[in-house]
Amino acid sequence: MNDKNNKKTENENQNLEPKGGSLTTGVGAEIIGVLNRLGDIMILSLLFMISCIPVITIGTALASAAYTANKAISSGDGYIFRYYTRAFKKNFKQATLLWLPMLIIGGMLGFDVFFWWAFIHSNSSILFKVILVISIFVLFVYMMVLVNVFALIGIYENPTKVQLKNAIIIGINKFPQTLIIIFIYAVSIGLMLHHMAFIFAYLLVLSGGMAYLIAFIHKKMFLSVMQQSEAARQEMADEKGKNSKDEGV
Repeated sequence: MNDKNNKKTENENQNLEPKGGSLTTGVGAEIIGVLNRLGDIMILSLLFMISCIPVITIGTALASAAYTANKAISSGDGYIFRYYTRAFKKNFKQATLLWLPMLIIGGMLGFDVFFWWAFIHSNSSILFKVILVISIFVLFVYMMVLVNVFALIGIYENPTKVQLKNAIIIGINKFPQTLIIIFIYAVSIGLMLHHMAFIFAYLLVLSGGMAYLIAFIHKKMFLSVMQQSEAARQEMADEKGKNSKDEGV
């Protein structure tokens, strides 16, 4: 009699369990993961936008966002605040000292393109059109360096000259990916200028989401180029060692 009652109780308990499974497995786990990632993106967006309020710290903010997004993608955890503040303190001096001249240069190049663009409407001389094309090209090269160099500062420890050199090399070797990153920035700026609603969206989600998206692209770009550079350095070191042995003999 007791055995029958126990079996009946077990059957009733099994019927009470949710058919969809536990919230920590299956679809529930995926939903929680998405919500956690969305929360991380919002936190990163807030930290980035606050860091950009003093204009002179925008370079450090870019480096810190790149480091934080790269770290979060690699580790899968959500220590966004810790990652960002640590990167901000670490990269503040190098990123700020680079950002200030780049800010001035960028302003000059932007004004130069705007000036010649407006000038050719009143004077359609071929010479002025050539100057405009050259100005646009120089501005594009500047953008190519800009979108890569602060990410490099955030992720790798190197002198500023090395960071700039690597940014140029990566921009050339990985031109399609660099072009995509420039396009992402251009679209986001264009949307914010087009409608006020996008400014609030950028403040809440888009800036952090962009950091994650660009971090995915940069991760593959940097890895392949850095591996090639390391292999080249190792080959040069081996060749140098071989030559030293030959001279010794």
